[in-house]
Amino acid sequence: MLKKLKKFSQLSFEQKLIFIEAFFTLGMMSRAIHTKELKEITKDTTQHKGEKRHTSTSKEDLQKAKMIGDIVTKASVYTPWQSACLAQSLTIMQMLKRRSISGVFYLAASKNNDLKAHAWSMHQDTILTGKNGIENFTILSTFEW
Repeated sequence: MLKKLKKFSQLSFEQKLIFIEAFFTLGMMSRAIHTKELKEITKDTTQHKGEKRHTSTSKEDLQKAKMIGDIVTKASVYTPWQSACLAQSLTIMQMLKRRSISGVFYLAASKNNDLKAHAWSMHQDTILTGKNGIENFTILSTFEW
């Protein structure tokens, strides 16, 4: 526990605020996954079948998106509930939308017909969450904001 507090104390003030926001947004998104339909959660996005091309934005937006992606990934480890790839992608969506930063999250199914699914989020061509193993999945749908 002390090790975790020490790591948290080493974050900048901005990173601490983003971590706290990520922690609570992960909780809201995890709850939403269990209580709402995906259509309702993603109602403010544009859904595409298959892969979506990314639009370019500023370097500042990319840096902010990367930082938020790193913090969401770290915060997901510390939640007392499961914060898997879909919750992380939905959290990124919410946090970037609040900052008017565009992005896309992907829903995919396993290429091996083993009933596994995966979600990941991107800004431009940078994967923010869920990068491990994406080559083993076929994109079913994308959600752009």
